[in-house]
Parts: sequence; structure tokens; C-alpha cells
Amino acid sequence: MTIDDQLAYILATQENANGDSRPIKIVDVRAARGLFETHAASTLKRILQEHGEDHLRFVLATILQSENNANALVGPVLDAVSEITLSHPYWAERTTEWLDCFDDPPP
Repeated sequence: MTIDDQLAYILATQENANGDSRPIKIVDVRAARGLFETHAASTLKRILQEHGEDHLRFVLATILQSENNANALVGPVLDAVSEITLSHPYWAERTTEWLDCFDDPPP
């Protein structure tokens, strides 16, 4: 399976906040982005290549399973969530607390 095929599969099967599998669509940078849409194909591909499928799924789940973030699938957010989880891997074991931080960040 090529990296593009693997990315397409991940984006087609990623669960959202409701536990539903709603595909994430990569749209052209000249098009407006909607919910579950991204211009960040190269960022997603890089994260997948450098850190693997499980890490990318965790990054996407962090964004999509927290409240009101289905429109936050942009390169800087994806990179930030990825870097935080790499720097603090214990958060992957504390998923509920992790997502709570995204739902209600401290002041």
C-alpha cells in the first residue's frame, strides 16, 4: 500500500466525536474548507510517514473528538497536536483527561 493509499484509508475511516466514521476530505487550497475538510494534505502525509498510522489517528481523534473542532484540520493545529503528543506520550494513556483539555482549556 502506498503512503497516499494509507492516508486515504485513514481519512475515510477516522471516527469523530459521536463515534461515527465520517470521512475527512482533502480539498484544493483554492476552495473554501468546511467541517471535516482540510487543505493540509502534505502535513497529514508527513505526520504519517514520520510517526505512523497510530500517531496520526491519535492526532485526528484529538481534534475531531473534542468539542467544536471539526473545522480545525489545518496544518498548524495538526502539527501542534502532533508535537505535544510526541513530547508528552503519557497523554495517550489518559485519553479522557486529554480530550477534556481540548474541550475546556485552562485560562
